[in-house]
Amino acid sequence: MTELLKICQMVKVKGASDLHLFPDQPVFYRLHGAIVKLEGIMLNEDQIKRIILETSSPKAREILGRQRQVTYAEDVETVGRLRFSVFLDKGKFAIAIRFISEKIFELEDLGFGEGVRKVISSPSGLVLVGSPSGEGKTSTIAALLNFVNSHFEKSIFTIENPVEYVFKDNKSAFIQRSIPVDISNFYNGLCEAYRVDPDVVVSDSINYSDAMDQALTLCESGCMVIGSTEGGDCHQILDRLISCREPAEREALRARIASQLKLIISQRLVPR
Repeated sequence: MTELLKICQMVKVKGASDLHLFPDQPVFYRLHGAIVKLEGIMLNEDQIKRIILETSSPKAREILGRQRQVTYAEDVETVGRLRFSVFLDKGKFAIAIRFISEKIFELEDLGFGEGVRKVISSPSGLVLVGSPSGEGKTSTIAALLNFVNSHFEKSIFTIENPVEYVFKDNKSAFIQRSIPVDISNFYNGLCEAYRVDPDVVVSDSINYSDAMDQALTLCESGCMVIGSTEGGDCHQILDRLISCREPAEREALRARIASQLKLIISQRLVPR
């Protein structure tokens, strides 16, 4: 893992959020939203394969062999927690790596006030968090869960791809399931959640029709569901979820969402 440690330490101190490793090509990292070349370092495919072997579990490698792609998270000594997305590029293995913040923010750190705290204190309902990839959805959801964990005695069940922030039980108790290592997909995870008596359920994606339907069923049964989705503004988030359905299904879905929806958070990061 020497190559990975060296590269991660070089770019993390610069404030990089992501790292891109392709065989026999320059290493790139993302800094303040822009892609930057890391001069003087290039990895071959054997080195990239070694990184995969040293950071992944047998289950993740089994999935990689079957599906030709896998996403997992791993704690790397001296670097921190990383999210690995492994895939094939022109027939060779490549990796996109996300640096996961060690800090779980308070709601106040992110500018959320009493209104959000009041909503997330509700016993049930639907909360949607939307943004483009890399714009902070996961950090916002972690802050919401951190608030619940600090103030309420609840059972929290998460379905994530993969588990990024690992929570320690405070007032609440956590079950964190990772796709595809622990559970195959979001729908199956939400069905499983229904059977373990949760108070709060988090779905890393609520874009799939079957997952959305099951999330609403959980809300209707008395759970708070926090769902992550791709985002525009609040209106666009709702329109996207509804318009992807067959026309005959849209009115019924609109009515179910209207009866359960508590809050939509649409966000963007401000460039430095």
